[in-house]
Amino acid sequence: MKGNMSVYYAFEYPQGRVQSVGEPNPVTGEQNINGLLFAFSTKEKRDRFIQCETVASRRASITHKDVRSVHLGMSLKVFRDMLVNIDVL
Repeated sequence: MKGNMSVYYAFEYPQGRVQSVGEPNPVTGEQNINGLLFAFSTKEKRDRFIQCETVASRRASITHKDVRSVHLGMSLKVFRDMLVNIDVL
């Protein structure tokens, strides 16, 4: 994420369900949620993306706080680096 622009997030859950994956965070023991994070420059772009969900997956809008909740397996540094470098559509 570059600068002070607003970013609107969506998360895509494969197979339409919540599933923990990956190595547990060594400090918290938490894992990431299986899925893909998408970032958008407007709510309209995000909402169009969500409306195009497929049968094989489920897409949902998530808040900035929710973004962390699906990436609990990451260290805070790795999480922050991910947000700084995410491509905003």
